[in-house]
Formats: sequence, C-alpha cells, structure tokens
Amino acid sequence: MTISPILMPPGRTMTMSNIPAQTPDSAPLRPDAGDYERVAEAIRFLDAHYQQQPSLDELAAHLSMSPYHLQRLFARWAGISPKRFVQYLTVEHAKRLLAESNSVLETSLESGLSGPGPLHDLFVTVEA
Repeated sequence: MTISPILMPPGRTMTMSNIPAQTPDSAPLRPDAGDYERVAEAIRFLDAHYQQQPSLDELAAHLSMSPYHLQRLFARWAGISPKRFVQYLTVEHAKRLLAESNSVLETSLESGLSGPGPLHDLFVTVEA
C-alpha cells in the first residue's frame, strides 16, 4: 500500500480536522491513544535522562518495546528520531551552561559527553 503525502497550503498546519478520513486500501484513520501514551512516556524519559545519553535500546527496554518498533512509532508521532530528540535536548542544555560562563570542558561533561570534541560535533550536527 502506497500512501501519497498530504500537501497543505502554505501557512496551514495539519490538524485532526483536516486529516483525510480514509487512505487507499485502508480502514478509517484513528489515532491510537496507547501509542500517544508510549511516545509521551518516551519523551518524559528522554527529558529526565538526556544527560546520560540513553540509547534506543535503553529507551525501548524502559517502554517494554522493541527498538525497531519504538523508532518507527516515535518518528511517526514526534516527527524526529529519539536520537535527534536527545541531541536537541543536549544542545539546549549546553547552550544554557555556556551562557552561564561555564567552561567548554565543564559543559561537555555535564551534558553527558566525553569532552569538547563531541560537544563541537553535536553543535555542528544540530545547529548547522
């Protein structure tokens, strides 16, 4: 089954009221409340533990899911991967620390990274 992307006019956002009721060869679309709760719990876990840089396997174990299923579910609901979400959280934390005049080494270590090199690479990945 191939589903073509839904194109929205500029300035409009996707809401539950403008999602089509059916896709080709499928039953009506219904948001799954269980999936929503799993993704919400994943976001809460990542927000609480991003300084430990949790892996996909650790997050999946916390949620009692397979890493493959979690990756797909998270990306579908959040629009980004769990890894990218952790990267964003880490960069924002590092920015706050640097704004407080912490050293680059101190910021790196407090952000859960091994040193200034990985911090630099993370900034290049996320901010560039």
